[in-house]
Amino acid sequence: MRLALALAALLALGPAVALAKPAPAAKCAAAKRKATAKKIAAKLGCQAQAVLRNVAVDPLCVAKAESVFAKAFQRAESKGGCVGGDATTVEGIADACVADVVAQLPGAGTTTTTLAQGGSTTTTVPAVCGNGVLEFPEECDDGGTTSSDGCDATCHLEPTQEVEPNDTGQTSQSLGAAPKMVAGSLSSITDVDFFAFTLGSPAGLHIEVSDTGGVGSCATLHTHIFLYDSIGQDIVGDYDSGALDCSLLDPALNPEVANLAAGTYVVKIDPNGTSGGSYQLRIIPR
Repeated sequence: MRLALALAALLALGPAVALAKPAPAAKCAAAKRKATAKKIAAKLGCQAQAVLRNVAVDPLCVAKAESVFAKAFQRAESKGGCVGGDATTVEGIADACVADVVAQLPGAGTTTTTLAQGGSTTTTVPAVCGNGVLEFPEECDDGGTTSSDGCDATCHLEPTQEVEPNDTGQTSQSLGAAPKMVAGSLSSITDVDFFAFTLGSPAGLHIEVSDTGGVGSCATLHTHIFLYDSIGQDIVGDYDSGALDCSLLDPALNPEVANLAAGTYVVKIDPNGTSGGSYQLRIIPR
């Protein structure tokens, strides 16, 4: 009987404890901590996309993360109970956290040297354009530094122009061996484009579509991409995995393209329910 009464008393206290409202200062601190966590995640996401695409970090992606953070702090402080004026300090701490993570996980090649007195140092190895080896942040490296051959003097892809008709798998525009970049256009909500390309040896595959603003820019176009094998079997598709919701397939995101056999493949681009527009397509072996 006594045990039953004790349990009843505890249960009676439970709702009172659970329903206690946090103080305004606690709410503000929680909101700011959540905003800081989102900022760190967003900036590391920008860094991750840059590594995946072998390009510099998109300043628009970084700016968006900073803007969302600033607005979240302003919103938290507008509700009262906050200690104001700490946004700059917290932002600096968050940025230092991102920098530390990036330093520990470099996207470029590294060498580690063991020191005679103990310990070691890690040095980033810069890419050498024209050595025939694809290295971060290169998009291509054909063994030379001559432009107008599909890979320019700085080892960035030069576009091949889309040629119509290419609106079915049977009429796919042949691009030859990857890596390749295409400059094309979807003329309407029903227009689709097909491109055939080859992998000379087994490899992972990075395929990305952007608008004419370049890598990571999708302000005027949101496409859907599909990858097929040589007999038309669907491998994988995507419409929003890249920065700013660009279409992106990459071994780090899609195991289906992590280890493809040598051979011919076809990529399809459709406007994903939009009115279409000009685009850039990049196909890069990994």
